[in-house]
Amino acid sequence: MSGHLKRSKYAVVSTLAVAGLLISSCGGEVKPDESARAKIDQSNSTIVMPLDDYDISNMGYATISLAREVAIGKCMAKHAFVTTRSPQLSVAEDRDYGLWNVERAGRYGYGMIQENRDTQSTDTKGEAWETARSQCLSDTSSEVAGFTPPDPLMTRSATNEVRAEAQHNAQKDPKWSEYREDWWQCLKDVGLLPRTGDSDWASQQAIDILTRIDPKNPSPADKEEEIRTALKEAKCNQSTQLTQRLGDLEAGYQATLIKAKQAPLNEEKTKNQAYVENAKKYLATNQ
Repeated sequence: MSGHLKRSKYAVVSTLAVAGLLISSCGGEVKPDESARAKIDQSNSTIVMPLDDYDISNMGYATISLAREVAIGKCMAKHAFVTTRSPQLSVAEDRDYGLWNVERAGRYGYGMIQENRDTQSTDTKGEAWETARSQCLSDTSSEVAGFTPPDPLMTRSATNEVRAEAQHNAQKDPKWSEYREDWWQCLKDVGLLPRTGDSDWASQQAIDILTRIDPKNPSPADKEEEIRTALKEAKCNQSTQLTQRLGDLEAGYQATLIKAKQAPLNEEKTKNQAYVENAKKYLATNQ
């Protein structure tokens, strides 16, 4: 396991769906709670869903990852590898329904803030560094165990089962296609070709650009083209309210399904909160 952890919601959803592990809701049709809402956090570029109250949030995973990096950094120093910069709290962005943060699209294009920081790192890495880091990941495993969620909890849990079932039901809802079609039309109106597969959340132009350019060292012209295209996509997402509407739709199904799995979800919530609190305590005494 690497030092960095992040919540990978839809990778887990796809795995559960393929394995046939989607839960049923008492054998009947699941109806969404229309009062439920997705909360858009513009400053962190995240989408907060009802189920996130039971799961480890993006901020929680960022805190855990930071604590792990501090522990690993202390070990690396013993191997004479001292980082030139302190580990930073980095919250993973949510792009579950495409690119939607216009401000960030205008600054980074399709890149993430963390990716931008990583390309600016002056740390020297090589075979010796990789060997030392691999050793440190092993040496610190017991130290970080108290604030590192085990893989079974992250991939085979009531939280992920509810998330998978909610997404499955949302995608079958006629509103899902309706909202996506509004976005596709906007993309066409601004000169982009929408990709319409179930897992496609970008234009063909975006794929062409990202396939062609060097993400770590793009030419000024390529980066300008990337940002220009990313801005068109994000603005269309905003103008059609794609992320908000799809988020609300999925949140409604989550809220209904949460009631059917309340007991195991409450148990997972207690465990997940403990991991984050332990990470905070570690940082308080080791930074």
